[in-house]
Amino acid sequence: TPSPPVPRPHMLFQLPLLLAPVCSAQDAMSAAFAWLQFQQPTTMSLALHCLGRLDAQQALASVTQLARVRFSIVLLWLCAKLEEKRFGLAGTSRVAACTGLTASSINEMELELLRLLDWSPYRGFQEHDDLLVLL
Repeated sequence: TPSPPVPRPHMLFQLPLLLAPVCSAQDAMSAAFAWLQFQQPTTMSLALHCLGRLDAQQALASVTQLARVRFSIVLLWLCAKLEEKRFGLAGTSRVAACTGLTASSINEMELELLRLLDWSPYRGFQEHDDLLVLL
């Protein structure tokens, strides 16, 4: 007998909200965290830390708001790869659905983000409970 259909997250029908130009990067990350079904609060903490580092460097200052939101979601996924359990982690196709990008574009963005972070996303990271309020 076929297994029952797996219920899809409610956010599936709200995907355009993740890409709305008026949406802040932090709001998009929070929505993506839920839609991609991440579990570890440290995933969001690390992503916000990395976003803060990028902001301090003004690394994303020249990109549009939409590109900033997309970079932020890819950054969250990158941090999830470091903080979440490996099995069951959302794949590139789900992140592509969140961002409206292709898998290859997402991979390129990941590499660019790591380069901008000097290949050290944990540099200066300290887990703080006050960063978890976005969840």
